[in-house]
Amino acid sequence: MSDAARNFDLQLRQYVQNGYRASVGEGTRRAIGFVMTTYRKLASSSIAAIERALRRRRARLQGSGEGLSAAKSPIDEQQDAFADGEDGRDDVDDLLDRSGKFGGGGDQFFAGELLLLDSLCNAAQVVKNEDLKLRQFIEEVAIPIRRQELKLLIFTEYRATQDYLVGALEAEFAEVVCHINGGMDLAEKSRNIGEFNGAAPFMVSTEAGGEGINLHVNCHVLVNYDLPWNPRRLVQRAGRLYRYGQRERVVVFNLMATDGFDVRALGMLLDRVSQIAHGMSKVGSEFDNGLHTEIVGELLERLDVAGILADNHDMTVERSDEEINEAIRRAEQARQRQETLFSHIEGYDATGSSVQAFGAKDVLSFLEGILPCREASIRRRTHGGRVLELELPPDMRGMFPEFGARTVVEVTADRGLADRLREVVPMDFASDFFASLVAFAKSPEFRGGFATLRAPKSGTIGLYRIRWQNDQGVPRWESLVSIYVPADGGPPETNPAFFADLLAKPYCCRFFAELCGKSGEIF
Repeated sequence: MSDAARNFDLQLRQYVQNGYRASVGEGTRRAIGFVMTTYRKLASSSIAAIERALRRRRARLQGSGEGLSAAKSPIDEQQDAFADGEDGRDDVDDLLDRSGKFGGGGDQFFAGELLLLDSLCNAAQVVKNEDLKLRQFIEEVAIPIRRQELKLLIFTEYRATQDYLVGALEAEFAEVVCHINGGMDLAEKSRNIGEFNGAAPFMVSTEAGGEGINLHVNCHVLVNYDLPWNPRRLVQRAGRLYRYGQRERVVVFNLMATDGFDVRALGMLLDRVSQIAHGMSKVGSEFDNGLHTEIVGELLERLDVAGILADNHDMTVERSDEEINEAIRRAEQARQRQETLFSHIEGYDATGSSVQAFGAKDVLSFLEGILPCREASIRRRTHGGRVLELELPPDMRGMFPEFGARTVVEVTADRGLADRLREVVPMDFASDFFASLVAFAKSPEFRGGFATLRAPKSGTIGLYRIRWQNDQGVPRWESLVSIYVPADGGPPETNPAFFADLLAKPYCCRFFAELCGKSGEIF
């Protein structure tokens, strides 16, 4: 950290901690804490993002001073403003701006807020004038990549950071820089994607580009300019390049500046997870890199990183360190319990327990298994079995754009064949038809199963997968729950002790594996 950055960081901590103290109470007071957490996320992204938010806040306090909306409470106004923006889905800084009535216009969150904002804005400008993170990104990543005539995809959470990077790249390279954000309509996004897949060397995307678009045609290098508080989003970002049809090894750079508490905490967490996964990824005396990647993902799925950071209002490393250690310990124990259970499965192979990627054979195998369940059939196979001629039921006519009005179609999972044979439709996760089959396979109507097992008690056991999610619909935790109903009509029991022992019996594990279609497969 430069002296200027250290000075700004100290002042920002003071401002945020004052805000958290002012948030104690009901109504407007409680919502202030939400704003403080948002400012912390912006500061984790870039000096440009937090500076813009602080200047807007100062402008509100110096403005008209209009009061809160009579129709809505301050919390309602804030929640409306963040409805599609929380967790990085859009650009929280200008959503804050659209909720300008929040906080009462000219009302300060705490005594002396305006004076502290004046000092903060001045300090931020000094840091921005010599932004070490931006210079390192330009000089050590963007310039070398451009010299090799490669394309570069850059992800950031917030539009303020996006604007900042687009301006810096255009000034440095004097070339068009494409961008995608939540404020664009579909036509504008498509135009930018087309330019990037064509001649444009750079694409800067907010989280609006993190799902549902393909940028892998001519690009295999990605930079995460900031680290989202939900690290699982890093996987979604990489998925824009690491997908079916990518011909190069995908390379990802994560930029972690040391100019703030939250970024240091995120870095600490990712380092710990990686170290633990490294120890769990040894098969015999060998290290399995693919298994390491899979275990990192599994551990992160079990960690509520955003909750740990948001609850630490004092922003002390000691508290986050303790909570991160405890969360990782629980995640590691859950992973090890799963490993113990799977080790009883007949034919279990630790090196093959994780699916690293779906290939053409996997896609065709899935089609062969699922099509009869949708009253569709395979009429014939050509090109060595790589092309399937399908006959769809009449009620599917016109449902899928890739098929038009046809009910007899040829499909393949081989990208090369699809490129050469114009009438053959490629099948992958971007295909509407394939996506509908996946959705059906995940639905409750697809498959059920039951078995009779020799157990110490008579009765019936039902298995349920329970999911907890936040108010934005984002899953936070999942659990497998067993409910035992005694045959004598006694009260039901949740997770009876004898059932855990029963699951470890080899014959029981074989049954569950066979229920999934193949012995040794994860279920």
